[in-house]
Amino acid sequence: MNGASPFYVLLVGPLSDGPVGYLGNMRRFCDVASELTLAGFCPINPAPDALEVFASPALTIEMLQRRTLQMFRLAALAPAGRRAALCLGTHNGAGQVSRGSMVELSLCADLSIPIVTTLDELFDMRGTEP
Repeated sequence: MNGASPFYVLLVGPLSDGPVGYLGNMRRFCDVASELTLAGFCPINPAPDALEVFASPALTIEMLQRRTLQMFRLAALAPAGRRAALCLGTHNGAGQVSRGSMVELSLCADLSIPIVTTLDELFDMRGTEP
């Protein structure tokens, strides 16, 4: 570890898409989070929330969505240039706009968290230092 402050990456995109679509979306989020971790970023990935629901069915979608937005506010406290949101898409498998994604992107804009759509943009933002 070189001592640089972490570079936080909020993953934004549609998750809910019915059971089969949800699992595919979860897999995509987790694949990207793994790639980011291996590249030295600190991803904030809401997809594993589903595992917590299995452990505690009392958790509601509203609770999980609220926690995700709280994590976004926490990431916004990172220094400028050490945070970004990676938008993995805004439409679900049925081609409808994901309301949750739009809320998250709006919050990122309000919190001055840059929004990117590719890993290359993240690498450019961070530069070569992990």
